[in-house]
Amino acid sequence: MFPNSVMDVKPIKNESDYDAALAEIADLMDARPNTLAGDRLDVLVTLVEAYEEKHWRVNLPDPIEAIKLRMQLETEYGLRFVVREGRLESS
Repeated sequence: MFPNSVMDVKPIKNESDYDAALAEIADLMDARPNTLAGDRLDVLVTLVEAYEEKHWRVNLPDPIEAIKLRMQLETEYGLRFVVREGRLESS
């Protein structure tokens, strides 16, 4: 899999590279730590995380705005929300 024990890894530059990296990660999920396959898995996961952070960053909402939205939903639509086991659910 790794000729001459050298890892050939390239940066993720586009969606095609991203999809290929995800497919390879899926194939390597059972790799043992501290092996060439395990090291490759670690590197690929790091690259994918960096790509996702750059291209699909999800900003957390402002806490005050989130509370205002919840209050608005409750007032306008009669929706009630509760937190159960760390998840927001409507009641």
